[in-house]
Parts: sequence; structure tokens; C-alpha cells
Amino acid sequence: MNAQGQVIAEPEYSHVMHSNLSDVIIVRETTLESEEDREGAIRTTGEVVLPMEYQSIIPRKKHNILIIKKNNKCGLVDNQGNTILPMEYDSMSINNEQGLAAIAVSKDGESYLINEKGERVSEN
Repeated sequence: MNAQGQVIAEPEYSHVMHSNLSDVIIVRETTLESEEDREGAIRTTGEVVLPMEYQSIIPRKKHNILIIKKNNKCGLVDNQGNTILPMEYDSMSINNEQGLAAIAVSKDGESYLINEKGERVSEN
């Protein structure tokens, strides 16, 4: 429910987490058939931003973006669900000080820093 008592999403999720992004809520679904929880993202209006198919979704409020993980690969999307970096990295983290100018990633056993265009900026 929102602050006005209106239902945003029916009670079908096992967990609902405020993302601290403008109007995006991270939702988790646990099913008996699945060995893993799945996460997705919805707006406060109930509109789906990201479908329920991710291992994890980590919001980064300062940059209004989400780190997504699926099939053990990480990527980066904006709060509209648009791809910034494809899901091809083994790990990803964003330093709040350097932001999208220096995103720490690892891929194929190698760690380094990239920018939001996926260009390598230095070794990690």
C-alpha cells in the first residue's frame, strides 16, 4: 500500500523492499517449486519495471540505478529498466565517491574498473 492506503500490488510477493529510488520497489517471490528466490522491480503505481527473474537487484540511490544479477552474471540498469551495462560480469560494485566513472567489475577471473559505457578505465 502507499501512504494513502491504496493497494500498489496484490499480496503475491514473499518480500517487498523499498529501494530508495524515486518510485521503484524491489519485490521478491519465493515458491516451493523453485530452489531460489526471484526478484523483480515495480513502481509505486504497480507497473512492472523488471520482471520476476533476477537472483538479486541492488538499488544505488545516489545514481538512480540498479545492479541486477541473473544466471550468476551482473549488469546495470536505470530506474526505467533500460540497460546501461549488459549482464556479462561475474561481480559488480559501485563506489559512491567515483560513481559511474569507476565501476569495479570482475570478468573471466580478471578484476578492473570500467565506466558506464563499459570502457576499461584502470586495473582494480
